[in-house]
Amino acid sequence: MKAADASPRLGELATLPTLVVSAAHDPIAPPSAARALAAGIPGAVYREIDDASHGLPITHPVRVNDLLRTHFA
Repeated sequence: MKAADASPRLGELATLPTLVVSAAHDPIAPPSAARALAAGIPGAVYREIDDASHGLPITHPVRVNDLLRTHFA
């Protein structure tokens, strides 16, 4: 998967409301990758959870669900 680069196509998502959520201490999906993803999608919103690591939806379900509810409202 590291060899795949879909970044040239991210602009195609401009019409979709996009939320990118990242964990500040995630060694597998680092915040730098999430920030780059959000930056490549016009209008995307980026949120980073400071006290989280990989497994964010499991370890911080209330926070993630709150972000999702706000995003979809």
